[in-house]
Formats: sequence, structure tokens, C-alpha cells
Amino acid sequence: MLKKREFGFYATLLVWALMSPLAFCKTDCATAIGIPQTECEALVALYNSTDGANWVDNTKWNVTNKPCNWYGLSCSGGRVSELDLYSNQLSGSIPSQLGNLTQLTMLDLSDNELSGSIPTELGSLTNLMALELSDNQLTGSIPSQLGNLTSLNWLCLPTNSKAQSQ
Repeated sequence: MLKKREFGFYATLLVWALMSPLAFCKTDCATAIGIPQTECEALVALYNSTDGANWVDNTKWNVTNKPCNWYGLSCSGGRVSELDLYSNQLSGSIPSQLGNLTQLTMLDLSDNELSGSIPTELGSLTNLMALELSDNQLTGSIPSQLGNLTSLNWLCLPTNSKAQSQ
């Protein structure tokens, strides 16, 4: 049984925790530091469309305005350069907004629970050297737009559901 003084302490602690900025903090991409707003919005779209709150590791995702410090992300020259969320329990679909990460050189979303189709917008990632989407539940055709990825050295798409080239 809690004494009156202990109850007051715990009630105050609970109110403080709920009112803490971190309790309500979501990334405001208009004030993002280190990358353009459109890239921040693409990352937040990925977080939201793949159940980011339940990833194995979502350290700093959607709670800070410094996306370059988020888990699995590398930046170079003020742009997102690598996104590696391998085996991180992403579920849901890959958002088309990832096509806005135009300086991306490596994208690894393999060994997750992603579903739906591969967005055609990934074909605009012309600096991409490695694309790894294997071991998911992706369906549909492989977009012909991936043929625009002239810098691509590594493409890995096996172990998906009914993915076929177009």
C-alpha cells in the first residue's frame, strides 16, 4: 500500500513523464538538421509505413530533428547516403517517397516483413550502387524503372512472394 507521500511522488513523476517533450516529440522535417526536408519526409514515411515503433532497433527515429543520427542511416555532404535496416522487423510497404533520397548509394531492407510491390520511384535513385530487398514478402513485377539504376553493382531480390521481372 502506498503512503500518501509516496503516491504524490509517483503521481508527480507520471505527470512529468507524460508532459516531457520526448513523450510527444515527433520529427518536424521543416526544422530537420543535416539533410533536406524532402529526405527527412521520406524517412518519416518509411518509419510510418513500416511500423517503426515496433522495429527491433528504432534508436532516435522520429524523436529527434537530426536524422543523420538515426539508427541504420549514414549521411554524406548533407544528404542521406546509406540506409541499412537489415533484419529489423519492418512490416508494411516500402513508401514511394524513398525515391526522394537521390544521393542514396546503398539501400538494404532485406530480411524483414515488407509486403506490397517495389515502388517504381526507386528507379530514380541513380546513385544507388547496392539494392537489397531479399527475404521479404514483396509481390508483383520488378519495375522496369530499376533499369535506370546505372550505378548499380549489387541487386538482390530473392526469397520474396511471386516477384517476377517485367
